[in-house]
Amino acid sequence: METRIKSIIEADLKAQEAYQRAQDKIKDALMNIHKEKTRIQEEVWNKVKAQVEAERIKLTAQLDKAQADSVQQYQTALKILEDNFKAREKKWHTELFARCLKKEI
Repeated sequence: METRIKSIIEADLKAQEAYQRAQDKIKDALMNIHKEKTRIQEEVWNKVKAQVEAERIKLTAQLDKAQADSVQQYQTALKILEDNFKAREKKWHTELFARCLKKEI
């Protein structure tokens, strides 16, 4: 009977050790899964951040170019307007002066 009890105790101890090893493996596997998940998330976020930054730089460059083009168009239109004004200024002064003289008479 004593040997039977000893063998049951030994079997129980072996089962407890096997159970503990299995629990440790499960714990290690879960930790590895968590680490891998975190690594993948960081990798994806870093890629997305890089893409967003590249798009921001591209859009900023487009905006700067559009703004420079707009300023250039404004300067060109202003120059044309000033040139037209200067070309016609004397004629307009003469016409206005003549109209004023006609009304006074």
